[in-house]
Amino acid sequence: MDAPRLVQIDLDALWEPLAVGLQRAGVFAGLGINAANDPRLVNHRLPGSIKMIFVPDAITDEQLAECKHEFGLWILGNALREALEALETSLENVFRACSFVAAAMGKPVAIETAAKAFVNGGIGKRLKLLQAHFGIDSDRRIHLQSIVNLRNWLTHRRGFVAERDCNEPGRLLLKYQRLKFGIQRPNGEIVELPEEITAPIHVDVPGSWMVMQYVEAEKPFPLGARVLLSVPEMRDILFTFDRVFREMKPRVVEHFRAMGVPINEKLAGRNDEPA
Repeated sequence: MDAPRLVQIDLDALWEPLAVGLQRAGVFAGLGINAANDPRLVNHRLPGSIKMIFVPDAITDEQLAECKHEFGLWILGNALREALEALETSLENVFRACSFVAAAMGKPVAIETAAKAFVNGGIGKRLKLLQAHFGIDSDRRIHLQSIVNLRNWLTHRRGFVAERDCNEPGRLLLKYQRLKFGIQRPNGEIVELPEEITAPIHVDVPGSWMVMQYVEAEKPFPLGARVLLSVPEMRDILFTFDRVFREMKPRVVEHFRAMGVPINEKLAGRNDEPA
């Protein structure tokens, strides 16, 4: 019989695709939106000595503005795809690690059948399988499913809501989370600040302080409507992904701990490694 081997599972590596994907989505969306909004950027030709002309040279200012607007929407769709595919990869990493540990601890699941369904499923299916087999889930599953539908509109249907996208009669309701800032006064009253702060904040009541809350947000899109997202809404959608990451990572740690797996807790706190 082969001697037992010590296997270490790096939890940071399991979640690295999502961490990197959120960085890429945020940076690429920022670069793209800034380019779309910059009036100085008007050259729409591909670089190189041999030119391929896809639109007439005599493009009007209105046509160029429309192209830049559409480019902004295209960038947002790609940023969502980046974040969603990164989350799918991290969830697959978690599923494989949990399956391996279950088999090693003598508590195997129907790995082959479940793994096939997992790989062929989207985010919603993957979360259901993680919950069914290992008790690991996200409280933001409904948010993620609506964001998946949003990505589908932007990338497959040029931003128009189809009937298959609707999660309510005649519309799709996008759900996400955002940060809400306010000034709390000594009497407990909270004065909400605008989403976009463009000037210094003046506290008019002594003893007041700034507070921050996580709040639910939603935006309806009627059937046939064009999806239009603001930059703050895109920022908040990426923030929702970050909340999923911070929510699920410790749940995976607790799952391994409940399985009796020794946990090497480093001083850094965020680098727990089941051994």
